[in-house]
Amino acid sequence: MRTLACTFLINGVNTKVALRKRGREKRFQIVVRGQVLEYTYTNESEIQQVDGPELPESALLPHIEWMIRHYFTDAKKEQ
Repeated sequence: MRTLACTFLINGVNTKVALRKRGREKRFQIVVRGQVLEYTYTNESEIQQVDGPELPESALLPHIEWMIRHYFTDAKKEQ
């Protein structure tokens, strides 16, 4: 599993996001404020949430998508 952590300023509050890529799968585990969410990279190059509670801040979604697309570019090649 590869891990990446970033802090984003969302609505004036620093929010730490930890992203883990599950080995040999197109799945990503996101930890935000103690909540664990799971996302997948679909064959249509879209990122969808598959498990966990709703994202605490909807403004985080573009940041999460950016992290997945830029730091885990080989995600769409792995199957």
